[in-house]
Amino acid sequence: MESVINEIEFNFEQIVSIRTDVKLSKDDVKQIVSEAPAETLEEIVYQSLVTDELYLRARAKEIAAKLKQDDLGVNRIEYWDDEGNKV
Repeated sequence: MESVINEIEFNFEQIVSIRTDVKLSKDDVKQIVSEAPAETLEEIVYQSLVTDELYLRARAKEIAAKLKQDDLGVNRIEYWDDEGNKV
């Protein structure tokens, strides 16, 4: 079976993608979070953020297509310095 990317949006405005062999339910996610050590969760999030090239390419293609729409609007711009401070 091919793997599936589970795009999980949490209630603190964060999305984490987990590649698995099955579609995860909300209960599955809660069980994984409750049973996994903090280091494992950190690795899952890290992998979600930087290494899922297929997912990132698919999202980039989707976002690029939306940027080319005629009705593009900019809701907000935030500014950050090199140290990660909002300016």
